[in-house]
Amino acid sequence: ERMMMRTRHIVLPVAAAISHEISRKRKGCSAEESVWGRERTDAYGGISVDAGELPKLNIKNFEKLLNDSVVEWKEHRKIRGVWLHIPKNRAEFVGAAVTSGFAPHHANPNEIVLTRWLPDDEPNPLPPGASHHVGVGCVVLDPTNRVLLVKEKWGKFKSWKIITGIVEARENIADAALREVKEETGIHVTFDRVIALRHSHIAPFE
Repeated sequence: ERMMMRTRHIVLPVAAAISHEISRKRKGCSAEESVWGRERTDAYGGISVDAGELPKLNIKNFEKLLNDSVVEWKEHRKIRGVWLHIPKNRAEFVGAAVTSGFAPHHANPNEIVLTRWLPDDEPNPLPPGASHHVGVGCVVLDPTNRVLLVKEKWGKFKSWKIITGIVEARENIADAALREVKEETGIHVTFDRVIALRHSHIAPFE
C-alpha cells in the first residue's frame, strides 16, 4: 500500500516576510542575514545599502521595507546617516524613496544615490554632491619651443587656443592632459609638470 503525503506550504506576503526578517535581526541575527544584503557602515555612524541586492519587490513593498528599515536603523542600531544606492534598472524606486524622506544626492550612468539624515536633534552634516569640474589646459612645445594651438569644431571658442578638456572620473591630471592631446591632435606627448592653477565659477557649459 502506497501512502500519499501532502506537504502544506505557507506563503507569506513579501512585505510580511521583510518585516519578519527585520524582527529577526533585532533579536541578534548577523548583518549578513539582512534583506538588504551586504550593508556597509562607516566611522561616522553611517550606513550604505544597495537596492540592487534586494529580492524582487514592487514599489509598494519596497517603500514598506524602506520605512521599516529606517525605524530599525534609527531606533535599534543608532545609525545616523543612510546612503541608499538604487541601480538604474530599479529607477522606479526613486519616487518611493523620496516619499520616505530620502533626498537625491548624485547620480552616475549606473545608479542614483539618495541620502537621509536620521537624528532629529542634529543638523545634517552629510556632504553635498560634487559641484566642481576639473579641467586641463595643455601647453605643448616642440623642440624649438613653438606652442601647439588648435581650433575647436564645436563650442564657444572658435579662435586659436591651447588644447583643453575635462578630467574624467578617477583620472589623474597628468593622464587627462596626455589623453586630451592625443584625442584632439593624434600626437603622443610626455607630461612634464603643472605650471599653473586657476579657479573659476563660470564654466563653458553654463
